[in-house]
Amino acid sequence: TATLFVVIQWAASSYALEFNTNAFKAAVRFSAGLMLLAILRSIDDRDTIWRTWGIASGIAALYALAAYTGFGLPWLFRDQEFYIGHVQRLSGSFEYPNSAAAYFALTLPIVWWSPMKPAFRYVCAGLIWSTLFLTFSKGALAALLVVVAAAPVLSRAGHVQWRKAMALIIAGLVTYGVVILFNPYLIELFKGPAARNPLDAGYTIPWNKLLEKPAVED
Repeated sequence: TATLFVVIQWAASSYALEFNTNAFKAAVRFSAGLMLLAILRSIDDRDTIWRTWGIASGIAALYALAAYTGFGLPWLFRDQEFYIGHVQRLSGSFEYPNSAAAYFALTLPIVWWSPMKPAFRYVCAGLIWSTLFLTFSKGALAALLVVVAAAPVLSRAGHVQWRKAMALIIAGLVTYGVVILFNPYLIELFKGPAARNPLDAGYTIPWNKLLEKPAVED
């Protein structure tokens, strides 16, 4: 069934009248998902899978933060950046911020409950929390909190899982406090925009590389 679904995605991409590049990128991602499903079904050592997932997600979060600060290759993944007013939303290696938020929200519990070394787990969790906040996606945060709250309820060792869940939330609060020092606009994620209907304008001209010292007339 999954293979049929992926084949349909490739067929739909081939017949797309517009946005062909985006359609093919989506088909590639679905194909990668099919490969992960096949690997998961054929390997008994689940610890290795979760450990590998954690390492890969840590690298993805690290790249997303680097790209957010201007040291990335956004043209490989999308045609434009996305903003709330004048504040840029993090997209990382995804086409849209909400897609990045969905991935990192899904990944964070996997990393936290994976059999990774504690120090590495905390570092990865901090990176993923940072990227998740910078997507400005309230829906992803809400979904993550539901999963974190449900994990101890559905687990047999509920008291142990509650401690882990609370530690994950505390790590998120600490990360939020650190990230907000570098991006004060992040407070708008919960408070709302300071100015209603903020205005922003950008001008692009053919020749825009002007280098001159201050206070020099030309």
